[in-house]
Amino acid sequence: MFLAVLVGACAGGAPSPSAPATPAPGPSASAGSAPSPVASGSAATPAPSVESSGPTENVAIAPSQMLAEVKAIGIDLQKPVDLSKIDLSKKRKLMPLFVKALGMKGCVGCHVEGDYKAPTHNKEMAAAMWTHFVRDLRAKGGGPLFCDSCHQGKQKLLVRADKRVLSAFMRANYEEKLERANKKEHSCETCHSDPFEGKIFTTLWKIGPT
Repeated sequence: MFLAVLVGACAGGAPSPSAPATPAPGPSASAGSAPSPVASGSAATPAPSVESSGPTENVAIAPSQMLAEVKAIGIDLQKPVDLSKIDLSKKRKLMPLFVKALGMKGCVGCHVEGDYKAPTHNKEMAAAMWTHFVRDLRAKGGGPLFCDSCHQGKQKLLVRADKRVLSAFMRANYEEKLERANKKEHSCETCHSDPFEGKIFTTLWKIGPT
């Protein structure tokens, strides 16, 4: 199933989309240098978890409420580039929106306090979510996606107790409500490959453990 988005914030074998990275020291361009996303497969240092318990209900995809803020930074979400290619001054302004979209308490949601360049699981996840969702997918009809399209102030978004309910929810939201930016056919296999791979984070995206 298209378990790619949102599951990034949940523990477990099924997949999830772009929990995004948080800012380097300071929310503006005057802050210290913000680290670039970590390449897939690199050793990652665990970042502090923001939520101690799982969600009580699945969170449906909704139009982003942050598009104007992202546009004001100078980033075009209709034609987004890789997170690593965004100008550093713009990235410093973008990362606080990651914090807000995921309901994190600050930079340490993804970064190691005192060492913002250190690789972490959440930094890798943020870069992967940006690539596989913000860059490569659109809302049905072509509308851009941002982190809050799925997260809406929550880091964990999927209830996993009943796999059949979860599967139906993901199909209704991450397959039927989305389409590929390149206009190719979109289905569960877009994220989960064919044959189906449930553990997309570690197996397909090569993201280090939490």
